[in-house]
Amino acid sequence: GYISEALDHAPSVVIFDDLDSLISSSSNPEVQQQSLYSVGLTQFLLDIMDEYEEKQGRMCGIGPIAFIATAQSLTNVPQTLSSSGRFDCHVKLPAPAAAERAALLKHEFQKRHLECHDDVISDIASKCDGYDAYDIEILVDRSVHTAVGRFLSSDLGSKEQVKPTLVRDDFLH
Repeated sequence: GYISEALDHAPSVVIFDDLDSLISSSSNPEVQQQSLYSVGLTQFLLDIMDEYEEKQGRMCGIGPIAFIATAQSLTNVPQTLSSSGRFDCHVKLPAPAAAERAALLKHEFQKRHLECHDDVISDIASKCDGYDAYDIEILVDRSVHTAVGRFLSSDLGSKEQVKPTLVRDDFLH
């Protein structure tokens, strides 16, 4: 489906997100069904990539397709996928530093038209070591859910529109 569509609209990029969470190279007998799934999925991906290479080699007009995969770790990605002209170029992206996490938090607040004091942002950013942009987005979403009741009860008597402000307790909860 998607690969055929990518071929039809080439040049294209096909992204396999969180590949290592889909594929586990575990040989533990208790997870035999997971292992069979992993082997089947690995073979499926190998077949797709090999078929594309074959089609590109024998047919004119097949545009380039870039295959990209994201993974938390290469440990659970089979060697057959992480080498041999498949996913053989690896780029390690470090987790954002505290200042970058603070910038991500500010961006999430702006996106949602929320306010948060800079000292709270700095404090929360320093406590989120290892969080990436997605984790920060989830944290803000959950903090907003925590604060909804407080927003509603404090704004009932107010007639003017104010931007909701998140406080430290919203994040800690």
